[in-house]
Amino acid sequence: MKTAANLLLKEQPIQRPDEPRHFMLIKALTYPAIATIGHRQLAYSDRAFRVQEVGHDIYAPVIYFAQDDVQMQYFTDAEKHTECPLKGVSDYYDLRMPGQMYKHAAWSYTRVYEFDERLQILQGLIAFDTRQVLVQELTNVG
Repeated sequence: MKTAANLLLKEQPIQRPDEPRHFMLIKALTYPAIATIGHRQLAYSDRAFRVQEVGHDIYAPVIYFAQDDVQMQYFTDAEKHTECPLKGVSDYYDLRMPGQMYKHAAWSYTRVYEFDERLQILQGLIAFDTRQVLVQELTNVG
C-alpha cells in the first residue's frame, strides 16, 4: 500500500522558503547533451545538468551547459534580464548566425539566490530556448 511516506522524493528538492509549493530538482546528467540549430552544433557536454521545476505548473525540464561547452562566439548580450522567484536573476543572449538572428535564444543565471547553497551550481551555466534551439539528451550514447 502506498502511503505519503513512500511517495516522498528520494532527494530533497530546492524550495522557496516562503512558498514550498515552488520547488525544483537539479541533477547531473550521466550522458552527454547537445544543442543545435539547423545543422550547426551550439553546445555539447558530458557534464550538463537537468533542472525540473514545479511552480504554477510542472515545467518542461531545462538542460544547462557550462559556458566552456557552448560556442559563445555566436551569442551577444540581449540586454534582457528576468528574475525567477526560485533561482535568481538571469541575463539573456541573442544568437547570431549567418543571415539569421534569434532573439533571446539563451540565458544564464548571473545572480542566484542564497537560501539554498545548491543553487550555486546554476551560476553562469547556459540554457537554451527550446522553441528556437533543439536540445537533446543523448541517452543512447555509450
